[in-house]
Order: sequence, then structure tokens, then C-alpha cells
Amino acid sequence: MDGVRNLWIVKPGAQSRGRGIFMMNNLEEILALVQSPLIYETKYVVQKYMGKLARLFVA
Repeated sequence: MDGVRNLWIVKPGAQSRGRGIFMMNNLEEILALVQSPLIYETKYVVQKYMGKLARLFVA
């Protein structure tokens, strides 16, 4: 996506308390992983890590 140094958070959809969460930096590898026949039955949520957050001040 935007930029060359992206971090992605990969979370299993059916776990809790942070179990199974990991980070990757290559979107093509993430797609290959979640489409792998070994783990195809598991649903994942993938979101881009936002390193520098903008602050919004409302008066």
C-alpha cells in the first residue's frame, strides 16, 4: 500500500486476549499465508499498523 515500510497486524478472528496475533511487513506473504491449505479454515483480520497517528483536538 502506501510507502515501502508497511507493518501489518494479523489477528485470528476467533481468538481472544491477544492470542495468535503477529505482525508482518510483506502483504504478499500475508496473502499467501492466509490462503494456505493448512490454515485456510481459520479466518483472519489484517490491518495496517498506523505508526504515526494524527492527533485531533476538538475545542
